[in-house]
Amino acid sequence: MKNFKRFLTLSVFFITAFSMNAQEYGLASYYDDSFQGRKTAYGDTYDKNKFTAAHKKHPRGTKLKITRLDTKRSVEVTVNDKGPYIKGRVVDLSRAAAERLGLIQDGLAEVKVEVVGKGSSSVSQKSRTKPKTYDDTSSSRIT
Repeated sequence: MKNFKRFLTLSVFFITAFSMNAQEYGLASYYDDSFQGRKTAYGDTYDKNKFTAAHKKHPRGTKLKITRLDTKRSVEVTVNDKGPYIKGRVVDLSRAAAERLGLIQDGLAEVKVEVVGKGSSSVSQKSRTKPKTYDDTSSSRIT
């Protein structure tokens, strides 16, 4: 029994460590303005001005770095909803996050999704007003 508990503990550790470094590729879309003020699947109120996202697999509070593949621009968001539920789409972004990536005119873009922070059942800091934004074409941070 002691060996089983040790095995189980190590398994959970490695699964968590692996999932924290997981990358995912697909299409990103963003919420239409008509969703402003509506409740998310987690009961949060959607605010188009916050840097949030919907993801099917990552739990509430997970911090994700979303990188647009064609421009290499990235933004950090906090998961506060479930979805998207359209084949090929991996993340739905708030309007603020979509604007940072230049997604508003295009509507959809190929992205890479990386976990940069662990999710939890409660979010003490639902989203930041000034997220980390990256420009992978240079070493400087975009603000």
